Amino acid sequence: DMGSNVLAHIKAQGRVTLAEVRDLFHTSRKYAQAFVEHLDEKKITRRVGDERVLY
Repeated sequence: DMGSNVLAHIKAQGRVTLAEVRDLFHTSRKYAQAFVEHLDEKKITRRVGDERVLY
């Protein structure tokens, strides 16, 4: 699912940007941002500057 794809990317790279999430899912920035904010709310990721890292 989408969450596991993002988690795998973060585990491999150490972080993920909004643009990378957008490109991973071939979606718009609007929907990618909503998704990463959802992960932040669930305390799966947290925002550090312009990147997301595992919580």
